[in-house]
Amino acid sequence: MNRSSLFLFAPLLAVSVSFGLAACGGTTAGTSEPDPDAGTQVPALPTVPTATPPANPTTEPSGPPLPMAPHSARVDTTDVSILYPLPAPGAAGSFLRASEGSSLGPLLPRAAFEKVLGRRSLDFEMAAGYDDLALVGLRLDPCSSRNTQGRGCTPEIRAVFQGISKKADGTTVAADGGVHVAYDISDRELGEALLEILAAKYANGDTGAQELGPHPILVAQGLEGSFATRLRAIVLRHLGEARIGRVTAFDHNMDPDSDGWTFGVIDRVKGAYVEGTIPGVQSRGQTVFGSSAHVELADSSAGTFNGPSSVDPVADLVASDRPAPGSPGASALGAVFEAAIRLENPKLHSAESTDCANCHLAEGAHRIGASIYGLTTTKAFANGRSTARRDERTSVTNLHAFGYLGRQVSISQRTANESALVAEQLSGRVVAR
Repeated sequence: MNRSSLFLFAPLLAVSVSFGLAACGGTTAGTSEPDPDAGTQVPALPTVPTATPPANPTTEPSGPPLPMAPHSARVDTTDVSILYPLPAPGAAGSFLRASEGSSLGPLLPRAAFEKVLGRRSLDFEMAAGYDDLALVGLRLDPCSSRNTQGRGCTPEIRAVFQGISKKADGTTVAADGGVHVAYDISDRELGEALLEILAAKYANGDTGAQELGPHPILVAQGLEGSFATRLRAIVLRHLGEARIGRVTAFDHNMDPDSDGWTFGVIDRVKGAYVEGTIPGVQSRGQTVFGSSAHVELADSSAGTFNGPSSVDPVADLVASDRPAPGSPGASALGAVFEAAIRLENPKLHSAESTDCANCHLAEGAHRIGASIYGLTTTKAFANGRSTARRDERTSVTNLHAFGYLGRQVSISQRTANESALVAEQLSGRVVAR
């Protein structure tokens, strides 16, 4: 096997499936012809979407090549959406920091962090400045609709950063708020990165999970183990400022009468960071206000400034004045519940089709509809593999889709659905080497 043959895998990624920030459809049909050298199967390609070149292309990854074999044929949801565990009290925890980088530049420069926030901290209650930012999540996306206006899609890798600190008793905690960095990457190199991850997993026991949560090998070995070391090398080889396409963030702030969380977005255009607008509401920023993120579900509520969008709004289910169960007004909430179910479906909605607040409140709306009003649906997203996820949130204002609140693992149903969809598709295109 030669290294270049493995690149034949990568172009399939961007045209086979839509997930993450994309909402494309289509099926794959036709016969497959095996490539005995590459160890991959080449299926007939769907007509949509088609991949377009990344906005900020770079020619080469950083540093020497990393192993891409041996690996098994299995691609788990925890391979395409990797959540780093928070160390146990007293355990070492060498997270990758936003300031670290390679010849591609830092993973996230300080200037970009401060521009997207408009302030210097993610959380007014905890340590969450630039120097506190740590990589807690990594996601592969072969088909992002970002900046394509519905004309195809582009591959990217997304990184999730949160402020990480230790309490007086040595417990590692994550501050509220988060920064998502989307890195433009070629089809070929995205395939390379996936195979590097699979090879690293294989070398460390090849352990996967049916439930999306902190990666099981990272949990077993810790952040100082050999798998974490290989992941660090993979991240620094492929990601850096030279490949940043977009930075989005939400922070935890204080409204005079309630807690608040403000969303913002910047795009990197020709090396410069330019303020973007929130899809659906065409605003420079958007704020969710409401009860503490730590209260119980029945006592939690939220509203928005600059929103919600007119497409599948879920505001009525999370509002502080929502009708009591069994009251006449509650009968209208069935339609709102179905809107939340649609927002969780990556085949129906993308980050370009609804605003930030509406998307992040869909999880809470689903939970309130099901547990408080007893609403059910037959239209939830379904997939051939498990869409189970570990999620410990209690309130509608825990807005984390893939990360932590304190030590609560917070993975939204939409993230689990997206991850199952892409893992299923990629599993059919990788064979053991």
